[in-house]
Amino acid sequence: TGDCRGAEQFIGRASKRTARAERAQSLVEVANCYYDKDDLAAAWRIYADVARTLPDTAAGENAAYESGRMALLLGKPEKATKAFRAYLKAAPTGALSAEARFRLCTLDADAQSLLADEKVRHAYLGE
Repeated sequence: TGDCRGAEQFIGRASKRTARAERAQSLVEVANCYYDKDDLAAAWRIYADVARTLPDTAAGENAAYESGRMALLLGKPEKATKAFRAYLKAAPTGALSAEARFRLCTLDADAQSLLADEKVRHAYLGE
């Protein structure tokens, strides 16, 4: 993760002189670097930051989706749901909109399944 951290620091220093779209894309590349090195928490942090601070860029829109994907991989379904909804708000017909909708349905189905299981346990097992 050393190369990723150095790139992140460089972009941070250069951010005042860099156009928003270019800065967003550069930060997404750093997040991709962290992801490739299996540092999901660092990738999630950057994707979420880009989605929050640069949502009006193409990279910012995609970062919202990737933030959701990282949140899922990190076991944070509530954060994933929020990120996928943010992506769909920003890009309702975007390249990843069908995938974001599918993931939201999966998250909702998981929640409904858990609720159903709890009802079954309560009804039949007295839990």
